[in-house]
Amino acid sequence: MNLTMVDVSDLLNIKAGETATIIGRDKKETITAEELAGSAGTINYEIVSRINPLIPRQVVA
Repeated sequence: MNLTMVDVSDLLNIKAGETATIIGRDKKETITAEELAGSAGTINYEIVSRINPLIPRQVVA
């Protein structure tokens, strides 16, 4: 299954349909694979290698 769940219950003013950036940049905020790995107790390579290859990618240059 291509499913990811993100707990946003601690955030205020979240509405259905809003964008959730898991890795990358959104306006002035940035989260790296290294930061996500630190939260998950793993390494950055494991984070990026576990992203299902069937999930569409958007590359912004």
